[in-house]
Amino acid sequence: MALPAAQPRCDAQTFLDWEEGQAEKHQYLDGEVFAVAGASDARVTIALNVAMALRQHLRGGPCSEFITDIKLRRGK
Repeated sequence: MALPAAQPRCDAQTFLDWEEGQAEKHQYLDGEVFAVAGASDARVTIALNVAMALRQHLRGGPCSEFITDIKLRRGK
């Protein structure tokens, strides 16, 4: 399924349906779709270190941390 060329903006469900079949990763923000860069060794190491520190900080509280490959919808 391709995103409509004449309509660069789409709704969240259209994006989710489209993105499932894509080889590359994308981010959806306010109706716009952006390609995101692949990971490097340095980037993955930094992300892991930040996630570990965040996990320690959040331990015992109501919040959760996620390191990668999860889709989140945030409220306004």
